[in-house]
Amino acid sequence: MGRGRVVDLDRLADDVAGFLAASSGPRPGGVGPRDLTGSCDLALAWTLFDGSRRARFRTAVGADDATWARARGWALWKAVKGLAEHPEGHPRNDGTRLGWAWPATGGAEWEAGAVGAVRWSEDGSVEALRGALGVAAPALAGEPITLGPRPDGSPPRYWRGTARVGAGWVAKVAWSAEAAARLDHERTMLARLRDLAPAVPLPEVVVSSADPLLLVTRYVPGVPLAGPLVATAPLTAVPVQLAAVLAALHDPAVRDGLADVALGDPEPQSGTEDLRRRVAGPIVTAERARRVRAWCDWVDAVLAGPAPEPVVLHGDLHGHNLVVSEDGGDLRLVVDLEEAALGDPHYDLRYLVSIRADLAWFAACGRAYERATGRRLEVERIVAWHVRTALGDVMWRTERGVALPGGMTPDGIVDDIAGRMAALGVGP
Repeated sequence: MGRGRVVDLDRLADDVAGFLAASSGPRPGGVGPRDLTGSCDLALAWTLFDGSRRARFRTAVGADDATWARARGWALWKAVKGLAEHPEGHPRNDGTRLGWAWPATGGAEWEAGAVGAVRWSEDGSVEALRGALGVAAPALAGEPITLGPRPDGSPPRYWRGTARVGAGWVAKVAWSAEAAARLDHERTMLARLRDLAPAVPLPEVVVSSADPLLLVTRYVPGVPLAGPLVATAPLTAVPVQLAAVLAALHDPAVRDGLADVALGDPEPQSGTEDLRRRVAGPIVTAERARRVRAWCDWVDAVLAGPAPEPVVLHGDLHGHNLVVSEDGGDLRLVVDLEEAALGDPHYDLRYLVSIRADLAWFAACGRAYERATGRRLEVERIVAWHVRTALGDVMWRTERGVALPGGMTPDGIVDDIAGRMAALGVGP
């Protein structure tokens, strides 16, 4: 390309893809007619094209995720090699110091960070999401976008969120490495669970992209199972439906079907050592602090006991991740599988202990779960996980100045846990 020559990059993307597809015979790296698996040749996608044209090129050559990841590796190698050979500037680059756009994938269109083959949003803004849609789902890029609530002060683990896109879609993005890894994990879980656990009402995936990291699902009308709705929801409907969902997810066949997926241990909001040090005394004092320390000892003893056979866990099954009909009578969707893990089945019931003012909802779901699975639940284990979760929430929110759910206070949450433990007849 001579200096000053105007190049139609859209046409170039198509022409280069056509050249690779038309190359005759097998070639080193495997590129040949209808066999576009050669990752080295595809590295030019980063040399020549920005984000949207790079996506067009990828579509034209039909590169799968693994091939595209290897091609990105070749591009990185070539860039680093060039920088090492010409640290003060490439001779064919007018003396300008060599640099390269990693991890950006398209300038203003899509500023992103990267881990391996996954690129995440710079800030989760409307502009960043629209740029990602322009690369991964151009047909949706012009739709109105409404971001969901995002409390200030959350740790990077929670730097992810949802947005309504137009009237019919929901998009999920992440803007930290930790949150991006979890969102990428959800992409895998949704793809696999469709066949392994068809009884679980999961979001219908419309777009699933790693570069840029984006998950778009079809919008399902409904409301979260939270607030006053929980108090009026019939006990014979959603609790029983949720028990059936958990029974399907906890089926050993699902675990066996996901043997090739990296499912780690569940990650509650805190461990007991942190609760002793950072909650008992710094956040709650006097009798409440003594109570928290005693609970920590009890939790350690309970969870040190024999655990049931591990199952696939949703990992974050609170009311805001359950979409129900507006009257609370029908469970329509189970969302947010970023925390999906392998572990103690009691872990998935820990939020239900406090889902409403009394324990009726928790009891109804527990009974239905036992009937559906034939598994006897140990209330002590559920409550032990609940203590680590509820007090861990108190810990990080208080330390970061983030409001507790429902206008609660740390003292109020400690008192609420004490009341529920007394009603269930468990605790130290």
